Amino acid sequence: VLLPFQVGNAVGLGLALRPIFPQVATMGNVVTLPNTHLVISSELSGLNVSIAVLVLTVWLALRRGVRYYNYPVLLVLGLLVALVVNFVRLWIMAVAINSNPDFGTGVGRISFWIPVLIAFFPVRWLVDRFRPRQLRHPGEGEGIR
Repeated sequence: VLLPFQVGNAVGLGLALRPIFPQVATMGNVVTLPNTHLVISSELSGLNVSIAVLVLTVWLALRRGVRYYNYPVLLVLGLLVALVVNFVRLWIMAVAINSNPDFGTGVGRISFWIPVLIAFFPVRWLVDRFRPRQLRHPGEGEGIR
């Protein structure tokens, strides 16, 4: 299950880094940069972030009263948000590690809660778009004239 996430992130990262580092090479889940290489391991694959963001999406949808027929759309959008946030994390890590290879020892262990926390805000915005609107009845909220 993890290998497609790892290889997909590695290939995408190689393509995204190509304008900055033309000599980037990708083989499997390893991205070779000019000064070092980055191995997309299970912690960096994005699967853990995706699962956490999907659970967060369902929790927010339940709390906000979203109708159940909107859940599949919200789950797909939540998954896309999770993958984009994880990919941006990988891109920032690759650029930072290439500048200073010693920096990679600590950066590789960044808690997955940081991307989940960042993904919370777009997911919350998406859930609010699918929330049923409160209809006001004519005259509601108006005082006696």
